[in-house]
Amino acid sequence: MGHSFGGSTALTAAHRRPHMPLCVVAHEPAVDWMPSDSRQALFLKEQIIGNESGEEKKDKNMKQKGHPQSIHDVNMLFLYSHEWNGYGWGCIKELKELRQIGKLGPANGLSDVGVIDEAFHQEFSDSCSLTPLWLGRATKANGKRNPLDTSEEISTRTHSFIESARRSSSLLSTED
Repeated sequence: MGHSFGGSTALTAAHRRPHMPLCVVAHEPAVDWMPSDSRQALFLKEQIIGNESGEEKKDKNMKQKGHPQSIHDVNMLFLYSHEWNGYGWGCIKELKELRQIGKLGPANGLSDVGVIDEAFHQEFSDSCSLTPLWLGRATKANGKRNPLDTSEEISTRTHSFIESARRSSSLLSTED
């Protein structure tokens, strides 16, 4: 889980070690600044992993044992502010399209792309919650909403996604 560059870091870690995370939560990830291999893996469902060596065999064995080998084998939640949505930053349009055509995350999975209305990028951090409301509005650090309400919505949506991913994971493990 991460915000901005932290979101990109979480996605990169999930790409490079897809067998490790249960899910990925990226709040306004700076996708344009991700390493090329991770960014390409996010936007290309099929990826070539390894070669004809033991690495490819290891990947096939992990897949057969139920370990994911692609970032798209992991459920992902992307949350954006209306500010970034309006500018099209963080590849939100492309991610929404992938979600719409069923190519974001596992088939029939929980992956989603959402927008927090009337929110700004900096409201995803705690700095807006700690800044007096009058000062935040005067400096345009936050929007019309109270940043505490924005934080609550981000927290609720994130928590709901993680709990759904946990339930889904436990259902899958009991089916084995």
